[in-house]
Amino acid sequence: MSGKSKADLVQMHHFAASTPDSVAVSIGTIAKSNATANEHATSVFPELSRSGIIKLSAEHSMHRLRPNASKLSGRCSELGIERSPQRTGQALAMLRKRAFPAALSTPRHYRLPSSRGCVIDSPQRPAVSLLEDMAVTNGTSPSRPSHDLRPTRSVISLFSGCGGMDLGFLGGFKFGGHHYERLPFDVIWANDINSSACATYEQNIGSNIRRGDVADLMGTLPRTADVVIGGFPCQDVSINGVKSAAQGARTILYQHMIEVIQTTNPAVFVAENVKGLLMSHGKAFFDKMLQDFSLPGYRLDYRLYLAADYGVPQMRERIFFVGVRGDLQFEHPVPLQERITARDALADLEEVQENREIAHIWSKAKLSPEQGNRRLVADKPATTIRAEHHGNIQWHYSLDRRISLREAARLQSFPDTFRFPAGMRETERQIGNAVPPVLAWHIANTVRGHLDATGI
Repeated sequence: MSGKSKADLVQMHHFAASTPDSVAVSIGTIAKSNATANEHATSVFPELSRSGIIKLSAEHSMHRLRPNASKLSGRCSELGIERSPQRTGQALAMLRKRAFPAALSTPRHYRLPSSRGCVIDSPQRPAVSLLEDMAVTNGTSPSRPSHDLRPTRSVISLFSGCGGMDLGFLGGFKFGGHHYERLPFDVIWANDINSSACATYEQNIGSNIRRGDVADLMGTLPRTADVVIGGFPCQDVSINGVKSAAQGARTILYQHMIEVIQTTNPAVFVAENVKGLLMSHGKAFFDKMLQDFSLPGYRLDYRLYLAADYGVPQMRERIFFVGVRGDLQFEHPVPLQERITARDALADLEEVQENREIAHIWSKAKLSPEQGNRRLVADKPATTIRAEHHGNIQWHYSLDRRISLREAARLQSFPDTFRFPAGMRETERQIGNAVPPVLAWHIANTVRGHLDATGI
């Protein structure tokens, strides 16, 4: 694509709303002109575009890709491909696989996530914008490829929030030009007490989340699960929190996680919490927690993870407790060699105007005397994204404003396909409380290896 076309694409950014009958836009970046958008569409999925099976349409100033219903149905009928309104994306993926097999040998990633649509994208980081990571999608929830016959492990998720750790265990998303493959886990039961977080979870992960106090929902748990995960509330021992540790009503919620482990007898459990547990104000509580998590039949280990060492553009430190059944020790994932800087993660959004549709909105709070004047450093990972920030959220490394919700989500390694339907304050909390999906993916991938090695 020409330099001019790329510049045209960068001017406006939209996320096209996904509906069962539409294939959402890879052009997460929307062009100024139909011609520029069409050029971009043709370069991303030429076979479907040239054949007229997908077409470009303008809606509310957005250039959007839609399937040509009659041509798609006719071609699917010829090839014996089932096509229903709820499975348009799958039909397109199968059609491309059968009608254009030569295209699959080109240097382009291809996957078929069953009923949720298809993703066809380039393995290289796009030159225009990471918003193009949307590629072609009918929804954002990862779902298992129908042709993948690996055994699926069931997961129970506690204190799920908006779904950062769950997305990491599911995989099947793209961030920073890297595709994080779909992992053989399925979340069969999830829970959070915050209704707004549950709404975000449902929109992005799935409908298996139950809203309410986990203590009141114990009777709805599955009888068993392969893995139990949870990032139990941490504000009471957080460095930026009240540091009340053992007296904190929220932090002792980890005991409910222990009850779930004892009830469902998983092969592995993974619990996440803040670095403050290792500091003087939390040490006694940490020792008690280690004792409580040292359950009969499990081998317990813990490690302090620096998110920046695992593909997350943020110097976030969190403790992960991992308990495994049996005698084989859990091997934590090896840190990566390179780090992603704030500029790497955010540069393509620098000239993008505020846009509520993609959560690219920011706090207008003025400088405050304490943490409110922190500014990102362009060539380093970001400092920790907090849950209660507003006037404390970091300032952009080069712009005279605080970072946007979308930028904060990127610094937490959420893909651009992840939607945040809540208002600003709720979204701030959801992003800041989340386990970075990319960090969770590395841990989940190691859990998969452990389960494969033990044959459980």
